[in-house]
Amino acid sequence: MILVTGATGLVGSHLVFQLLKRGENIRALKRPTSNTSNTLKVFQYYTEDAEALFKNIEWVDTDLMDVLDIQQAFEDVDEVYHCAAMVSFAPKDKKTLLSYNPAITANLVNASLANNISKFGMVSSVAVLDKSEERETTEEDYWKNDPSVSAYAVSKYHSEMEVRRGVEEGLNAVIINPSLILGPGNWSASSSVLFKTVYKGLPFYSTGTNGFVDVRDVARSLIELMDQNKFGERYIVSAENWPFREMFNQMAKHLGSKPPSKLLSKKLSAIYWRVEWVRSVLTGKQPTVTKETVNTAFSNTKFSHTKLKETLGFQFTPVNESVETFSKFFLQDLKKDA
Repeated sequence: MILVTGATGLVGSHLVFQLLKRGENIRALKRPTSNTSNTLKVFQYYTEDAEALFKNIEWVDTDLMDVLDIQQAFEDVDEVYHCAAMVSFAPKDKKTLLSYNPAITANLVNASLANNISKFGMVSSVAVLDKSEERETTEEDYWKNDPSVSAYAVSKYHSEMEVRRGVEEGLNAVIINPSLILGPGNWSASSSVLFKTVYKGLPFYSTGTNGFVDVRDVARSLIELMDQNKFGERYIVSAENWPFREMFNQMAKHLGSKPPSKLLSKKLSAIYWRVEWVRSVLTGKQPTVTKETVNTAFSNTKFSHTKLKETLGFQFTPVNESVETFSKFFLQDLKKDA
């Protein structure tokens, strides 16, 4: 039995799909309020047998902050894929982020050690790396405590430390660090919202560069690392480094929308995220732009995938192919909802 957390999210839903396709038994932990329909929706992009495949998931309502809940969910489990995490860049969520993500990871690591779990895989993020604009960032660029680092990045760093503690205590574990993930599903959440934003018309572009990767490659890379017992390491999962303007132009091309044509200045961006911060404080709503997202938009960050390619001989899906595929899925969903 394979236990998966975060199976209703972007990476988790694709991971579960790939595992089910090869005949694995899956137990997916979720909150009682979680909507599993997004997972079914993801399955429907890739197979006509989506309903039948989806029915093979054993969904278990579990509070990942509750040790007893987790212990019960681990019965007959052999492997764990940990994809769940709170993702937010809103200032109001800072305290919750810093406590929740490391705590649920610690609980899962402890349960894995107590139940002699054979393999543990965690989805982290390149946010934990000390990124350089002078060269490609690698797995050896260890995170540094910096006031400009987002609370999300800090929470994922401490989550990784819990996994590393588990490794020191005998857990066979591996960590992957995806860059900006391209994928379909809930177009209003996660990085999938980029397709919706560009479709609606994104007038501005920034001067930044980032790594991008297909969500299917993220899921496949972790499965292959677990299969080949590549434990005690972390691996950057990033297909190609693209300027944001080129990425948005590519999306606009396949979505049939107008590409961004106005260069966004750092000064205007700085004003905008501060206005959004005030609005979020007054209304309690999520800000559309934060200090962290602005920093990313103007950062010329590139990531190296050499370690993963040399370890697995891993072949990434070309980013332009991913954009074309997922743009088609977005337009299909738009037509269905019309």
